Amino acid sequence: MATRSKKLLCFVFVIFTVLLSCCSATVYKVGDSDGWTSKEGVYYDWDQGKEFPRR
Repeated sequence: MATRSKKLLCFVFVIFTVLLSCCSATVYKVGDSDGWTSKEGVYYDWDQGKEFPRR
């Protein structure tokens, strides 16, 4: 019985860890003290190599 409980606990822990790693996020700061003014080339270079999902 104790072995079954340990296996179940390990299974739940693994599932929790996998789900937690899938739910991560990155916060990007856009703008600065100048506000939302566009500086030539800055934002075009910044987004190279980043993928933004569309919903």
